[in-house]
Amino acid sequence: MGKFDEEPIVIKKVDPGQVETLRITKVNVVRGKGKWSASVTVEAFGPGGKSLEGVTIGLYFGKERLGVGVTDDWGEAVIESKLASHPGHIKKPWVFEARVKQSNVRAISEEIVIGETNATPSEVEETETGKTIGGPNTDLHGSAEAAQDTFSMAKIPAGGFQMGSPSEEKGRGDGELQHLVTITRPFLVGVCPVTQGIWISIMGSNPSQTKKEAHPVENVSWFEAIEFCNRKSQSEGLACCYSITGDRVTWDRDSTGYRLPTECEWEYACRAGTTTERHGELDAISWNFLNSEGETHPVGKKRPNNLRLFDMIGNVYEWVWDWHFPYSPTPASDPIGPASGIRRVIRGGSWLSKTEHCRSAFRGCKSPDGRLINVGFRLARSLL
Repeated sequence: MGKFDEEPIVIKKVDPGQVETLRITKVNVVRGKGKWSASVTVEAFGPGGKSLEGVTIGLYFGKERLGVGVTDDWGEAVIESKLASHPGHIKKPWVFEARVKQSNVRAISEEIVIGETNATPSEVEETETGKTIGGPNTDLHGSAEAAQDTFSMAKIPAGGFQMGSPSEEKGRGDGELQHLVTITRPFLVGVCPVTQGIWISIMGSNPSQTKKEAHPVENVSWFEAIEFCNRKSQSEGLACCYSITGDRVTWDRDSTGYRLPTECEWEYACRAGTTTERHGELDAISWNFLNSEGETHPVGKKRPNNLRLFDMIGNVYEWVWDWHFPYSPTPASDPIGPASGIRRVIRGGSWLSKTEHCRSAFRGCKSPDGRLINVGFRLARSLL
């Protein structure tokens, strides 16, 4: 099974000159017994977006040096330190900076700016890859505010799982034959579905029926989702994953640009180590036919799964890469589905879905040029 909670072990050091990018993925500022502390997670990437183990990273809060951390075998370092300065007395925005010194030539750094206005100490909460901590809209489950205003991704570890559903699962449909799948390398996946605000920033228009920028984009075809992936990659100077010639789409699996998750990646991330129908009680984790009141809702307002991913169940169905096809009982590693087909797979259920469709194993499918008001998508990236 996938290992989501084990503490990784640092086994080697690397030349800091290999580091090309740092990314601050989580900031947690808390108060305990009158003192404030910060816990910051930083990732280090080398050429081709490869995660780097053994990188020593320094962390700063303004001019204050908080400490250092060394990346583990997933390329992550968690740096924890007490704050000499009282955050509630410092005018926002707060700036956390991660740095890697590369001899005397240059330093690689990454800043995250927390908040655009002052906040009282009681408003300080947790964020993941977000701009803002605190304020009246902070979601107690984590990164909802961040996901609305900026774009964040979570690193999913490699591992194995039983894809599909057992024969006795309530609501089980055809085509959910249970079989062993292995994910051989970690990958990134969006913490939330793509919002209308993010879509507009890349595509310039909004196709959604319910036009609210904090809600997931919907009413987009599979082909339009593919085009969005390429344009977002281009906007950040990344190599595009997809070559598009008419209705033919080819995926360069060596590219680290934005893409759709494969069907097995989607279910693996959705389950997050669970083996039940879904990763929590239906109303707590999803917007569905029973509680949606007939429309989508802002992303990140329901409880996330064990990987801190929101809206994996409900709100909108999500396009994935694969053509729909019956599962094989044979164990598989990194399957990507057949080379051709009629319909592409959608996953996760939606605000219109009944209970049996809001399950980790449920498989829907639609024509790739079709648009529905309850279908959106979530982004992924490969880590080579």
